Amino acid sequence: VGDPVDGLAGGGLATARVYVPGRSGVLDPRTGLPPSAPWRSVTVAAVDTVHAAALAVGALVHGAEGPHWLAGGPARWWRLGDGS
Repeated sequence: VGDPVDGLAGGGLATARVYVPGRSGVLDPRTGLPPSAPWRSVTVAAVDTVHAAALAVGALVHGAEGPHWLAGGPARWWRLGDGS
């Protein structure tokens, strides 16, 4: 997981969550099904909200490889959530 964040001075923050029937959320565009990620949500801080949202969705769709995928990119910080 990325470094802890005490405050966000500039940039953007976004959370993506796995699709839940009857509610909103992310579907894997390759399958049309909810991603098979070991967590229910990903929150990312990046240079702006558009980038943060794209990175959060991408990490969720990458499943278990999501943290490695984020580590190789421009995300400033991220948190994986269990949905509770």
